[in-house]
Amino acid sequence: MTAPSSDPRRRILDGLAASLRERGLAHTQIDDIVRHARMSKRTFYATFPDKESAFVELIREGSIETFDAVARLVGGDLPWEEQVELGVTAYLRALDDNPLLVAAISRDLPGLGPRGIALHREALDRFAGLFTEMSRSFAGSGAAVRPIPQLSAVLLVAGVAELVARAALDHGPMEDLAPVIVDAIVAFAQPRREPASGA
Repeated sequence: MTAPSSDPRRRILDGLAASLRERGLAHTQIDDIVRHARMSKRTFYATFPDKESAFVELIREGSIETFDAVARLVGGDLPWEEQVELGVTAYLRALDDNPLLVAAISRDLPGLGPRGIALHREALDRFAGLFTEMSRSFAGSGAAVRPIPQLSAVLLVAGVAELVARAALDHGPMEDLAPVIVDAIVAFAQPRREPASGA
């Protein structure tokens, strides 16, 4: 058995994750979190003002870990399409490895109001920025890829997030989404054809 962390923040987030698996956010109380974390309420409130703040931090942490898993695999010497496939596969595997994150985002995050909206936007912008950076890098190296503007990348990432949310609610395998997501990203990045000139 792993010894509890000495970091109160880490213990609270781990305790919250354990309670979310048992009860979900709506039914989780501070008592549940501190029981799992093996600490006092006083320590909890010295670290977070409420359970929602801890939840936001837990989801942000999971989102960044998922992003890092993708970012580590892209940006090398492989062709664009292969890097897209690697990145999408890593993303979906990371979600499969963290079903709590997927369930929380699809079920609980919308109920947080402005905090949930801000966290969702932060995650979308993070992944959109990666797509934009990748496309610009490949276009700059002479590949047949057009730079994807940030707003276009947000549109693409938001569509992926919707597919993931639907798969989570339907309890479908994330890996089934890979071909659709890869095709969409590659199609987005294809250079636009110039319209044929009239006679």
